[in-house]
Amino acid sequence: MKSLKGLIPAIIALVFLGGCETTDNEPDLPDPYLDSYADVEECLSFSLLKDSQPGPNQSCVSFSYDGDSLLSIIHYNSAFNCCPEKVLTTFELRNDTILITEDDSLQLCRCNCLFNVDMKIHNLPPSEYVMIIREPYVDQEDQIFVIDLDLENMRAGQVCKYRDFYPWHEL
Repeated sequence: MKSLKGLIPAIIALVFLGGCETTDNEPDLPDPYLDSYADVEECLSFSLLKDSQPGPNQSCVSFSYDGDSLLSIIHYNSAFNCCPEKVLTTFELRNDTILITEDDSLQLCRCNCLFNVDMKIHNLPPSEYVMIIREPYVDQEDQIFVIDLDLENMRAGQVCKYRDFYPWHEL
């Protein structure tokens, strides 16, 4: 009888531990991350426009998706200080929302001008997203980029905003 009293807790423990086995066989995927680049050596010149480059009164976001995990983004004519040390971008993924914030560091001049910002989001699974891009010198809510992305069905696109305020209208 004494040996049975010690055996009962052991049997109960085995039953409960056996029920804790995980059945999740999906591999751990790496977290999405953002790479970005902007040439801040000089402001954009619009004397010789390339076919894909919008005019000086537009700001455009072009995107393409490789169908697997890489979202490439070019933000044409994004406004920053004329003499930034560098262009900063931060990225946050909240459920189905991609939030990108652009900023400049060390505003060394008393002027603003336009730059192109190249960004790549790695390890982004195909799904439906809302991409929001916040720029440092755009205050009007209707000028903020809010783009619906269906990366399962739409691999590329471009959204433009006409802007008639400084630094866009000054060119």
